[in-house]
Amino acid sequence: MKSRILHFFLFLLIPFFVSAQENPDEYFSAYVTPDHAIAGTKTSVSIIIKAEKEIKANTLFKVKFVKGFDNMQQLLPNFPGYVKASTSADGGRIAINSVLTSYDENISFWELNVHEKIITIVTRNADMAVGDSITITVGEGNGPNSLLQVPNTANKENLEIAMSDNGNVNNLKLTTHTPPFEIKANTLKTVYLFASSVAKAGQEAKLLVTTADDYFNIVQSFTGEINLSVNNSQNVILPQKVILTPSDSGKKEIPIFFVEEGSYVISGSVNSGNVAVVSSNPVRVDNERPFIYWGDLHSHGAPSRDGVGRGRYEYARYARALDFMCATDHADHGKTIYGLSDREWTRQKAEVLANHVPGKFIPFIGYENSYLYPTGHYNLIFNVKDEEIDNVPMWPMRVVNDIQTVWSLAQNSKIDLLTIPHHCGKVFNVKVEGDKCKNCNSFGGIQYNEEYKKLIEIYSYHGLSESYDPNHNLSYYGRSKIAGSFNGPNYAQDAWAMGEKLGVIASSDDHTGHPGSIVNGVVAVYANELERDTLFQAMKNRHTYGTTGERIWVDFRVNNALMGSTITIHPDTKPTVSFDVMGTDSIDYAEVLKWDFKRGVFENGHPKFEIIAKYNTNSSDPKNLKVEFIDPGFTDSCMYYLRVKQTNVIIDFIDAKEVWAWTSPVWMSHKIVNVDQTDSLKSYMPVGDEKKVRHFWSMYNIDGVSKYQIEKKSDQGVWQVLFDYTPNDPYQLDFQYVELYPKNGQNIYRLRYTNAKGVNKYSAEAIVELKLDSLISFSSTIEDGSIALNWSIDKELYTSTYTVEVEENGVFKNIGLIDANIKLEELISEYSFNTNISQSGIYTFRLSQKIDNKIVDTKLITVEIVPTRINDADFSNDFTLKSNLLNSSASTLEFKIAKRLSGSNITIVDILGRTIIEVGKVTDVESWKKVSLQNIPSATYRVVIKTTGGDLYSVPFVIVQ
Repeated sequence: MKSRILHFFLFLLIPFFVSAQENPDEYFSAYVTPDHAIAGTKTSVSIIIKAEKEIKANTLFKVKFVKGFDNMQQLLPNFPGYVKASTSADGGRIAINSVLTSYDENISFWELNVHEKIITIVTRNADMAVGDSITITVGEGNGPNSLLQVPNTANKENLEIAMSDNGNVNNLKLTTHTPPFEIKANTLKTVYLFASSVAKAGQEAKLLVTTADDYFNIVQSFTGEINLSVNNSQNVILPQKVILTPSDSGKKEIPIFFVEEGSYVISGSVNSGNVAVVSSNPVRVDNERPFIYWGDLHSHGAPSRDGVGRGRYEYARYARALDFMCATDHADHGKTIYGLSDREWTRQKAEVLANHVPGKFIPFIGYENSYLYPTGHYNLIFNVKDEEIDNVPMWPMRVVNDIQTVWSLAQNSKIDLLTIPHHCGKVFNVKVEGDKCKNCNSFGGIQYNEEYKKLIEIYSYHGLSESYDPNHNLSYYGRSKIAGSFNGPNYAQDAWAMGEKLGVIASSDDHTGHPGSIVNGVVAVYANELERDTLFQAMKNRHTYGTTGERIWVDFRVNNALMGSTITIHPDTKPTVSFDVMGTDSIDYAEVLKWDFKRGVFENGHPKFEIIAKYNTNSSDPKNLKVEFIDPGFTDSCMYYLRVKQTNVIIDFIDAKEVWAWTSPVWMSHKIVNVDQTDSLKSYMPVGDEKKVRHFWSMYNIDGVSKYQIEKKSDQGVWQVLFDYTPNDPYQLDFQYVELYPKNGQNIYRLRYTNAKGVNKYSAEAIVELKLDSLISFSSTIEDGSIALNWSIDKELYTSTYTVEVEENGVFKNIGLIDANIKLEELISEYSFNTNISQSGIYTFRLSQKIDNKIVDTKLITVEIVPTRINDADFSNDFTLKSNLLNSSASTLEFKIAKRLSGSNITIVDILGRTIIEVGKVTDVESWKKVSLQNIPSATYRVVIKTTGGDLYSVPFVIVQ
């Protein structure tokens, strides 16, 4: 009997097991109509689920919609995002069980997000036959107020659908049906131009032309022409027009070339429509400077519980022209899936690999942990090679709950890592947190780490972390208007005063998939090349500064040490502070701030940084400011940094914000003086003083010292007496000797003295580095119609003569011999020599500097004399290059000349003026003539036209790889 009952129950369970094992993908197909919407608008969308097999009544579906549509609801047909559902099945109906966030649903195979809705429906009353369908409509209720609000972020995403055939959520299975849906950009409003901030003469630089709607999405549908212009156009090679075609998808990266050093800004216009073109950031063309690269090290998107948007690396490169970027999604939130899930983390690493283009764009891998006070929020940025990216560890807050453990793990695993604190003093909700700060960062003590904590995020869209200043335009007021600034030692100035050496960055903390957005913060890094490790090491060296989003060009130095440096100077000298700023708009002022680590004053619990200098621009040149001064108040260990404020605010679609930049500090202290305190010597210190070396020594007491000798080590390593002195005043304790003719380079000294016991004692060795007779500039001017050469020598002491030569047919010919005019009291000697060369042409001069009849330095300069009898506008109609930007595969250069230039002699020269191709006399006018470019390497060249009247003109062109 028991056996028959068991078989009966097994018979009843067979359909259940068969059903549970069937593939739910086979039961239906799905799509969305329409399959797109326009950013920032309102719409209605329908999800269609069509039966491909019979679907039983009480089947449950869960549809996860595209992230960002978070105002869906099924209760109020008169309110936005109303959801309703129906079925074509005869006698059937659809019950909407819920419309909840995925965070509240808490389903194991879906990430937990607060901006993502899941619609749960159940079929009722009747089975669905093949061909029957379910329609879920979102945004269609009683009138237009029920429409669905479309997010502002353009985005491509897929819906996901799960199914349970018996209505039990425990049997829910995720299907492979993922209907695509796209949010497209709104109408074109702005064209942006972004250029390389630092370029090299004759080398390729970058110009990005990109489009944007009101929400800063790339308008991929735009096609048309953008006209370009630039100051000093004769020295820049770029197209007059950029044509965007459908294949460009609303943006185009083009190479540009600068022929001469200088400062440039590229402007543009669009012929049709009410479209603004924002001029490029300022470009400094300087062959001696390191490059400035722009990036965002703090950006969120769809993988974060509270962010939206995919494709952030592509957006960073093509919408905001960033050189590098790190997606730092939350790794610390959720119920069962904490922050980044395994599939999101895998996807993120794949995006890094897919977007890494050395020399063009550098993605970093990282994430954010929002630790509680006293640690506070940190971004973790990893420096790994592409082949090692799978080994990057995930340390979520639920596993690693403080930054000290992160540092220990990184140390043990030998990981190259930066941990960057941000919005350090922000109270997210004043009403809830009151006089406490839930997420504030603290500094000093165990919060200090020299190896991994190198930078602080001084600004993001949250606000300013420089100092406690709740009345500042950039304070933590919060866009939700419920945030505030906590009055505690939680800011950059507090950290610096506590001794933490933190460089400065700014980044967006954007949550809409738009890194580098207009008023949300970007970081600038000084580096020699656009490579991941090079950038990372530059950031570890603190060669960084941050702005509120504008590409303000800033160079801040102390004693010529770049921002982020730590330097020492002798106590008897004063530091030289210098800065060079090019604004994107008029500059209101620039301030140099200082903190003295021994004499600094605290006020109301915070360090009171001293503003030691404040400068305004000249009204005739309001965008540029260049200053150098000596700080007379320097006494001992201190730090300096620069902040710059532009005059006008910038308005995005939410706020009007001031425009600022902040540099990393330079830390400065006294050199440690090595002293021998035995017997009577207190200290000995030689100091390089311009051209001289001053030797200082002090005694505790005389105590019978009979002789002092300053000794200097020769090139052969032999100590030789430089100065011999017998004291005659028993009360004299301080001594000084001035050496007028020290050696160029390294000078090694020691002090020998004979004490009361007749024993010779020595000080520690001391080294003085001197850079004498430095040829610091070589330039040309036109004086009285001929070329004059000018040069400057710093600390001229041993130079005997200068020789000036001009190149003729590949050989340099001597045209001048100038005796050095050494004046001991002058630091910089200026020379000018008139070559008496006035004929039109391109000339290369060589200046040679001699010491003891040996050449110690040479410099070359190429000078072109171009007559001005015909102006550029007329000449542009007389000589035309079909293109001045050629690919290396191009075999010919094509040009034509007007009738009045008939008979002109044409040559092609390189950047130094050397003849590459002799084209000869041209008489064939008003028709295209071709010149072979076979075996001509990629570089910058000029076409030189010499008319029958002797006038000379040149037109630049570039051959690129």
